[in-house]
Amino acid sequence: MIQFDRNDGWKIDAKQRLIRHSCGFEAEFKGCEIYGIKHFPIEATIRDIRNMVVKAEEILAEAKKKT
Repeated sequence: MIQFDRNDGWKIDAKQRLIRHSCGFEAEFKGCEIYGIKHFPIEATIRDIRNMVVKAEEILAEAKKKT
């Protein structure tokens, strides 16, 4: 399984509406929701991808609270 539970390694690009993680995960978002996965690590399982989406949405929600 891929380790990405902590908040570090995540980058949000608001202009392109992308959220990325240093493990290779990249997804499009609208508001605080992921609506399209662009890239994910080849070794990722379906559970890993689902967990990445959940964590990405948590990061987006936290970022929205700060603005």
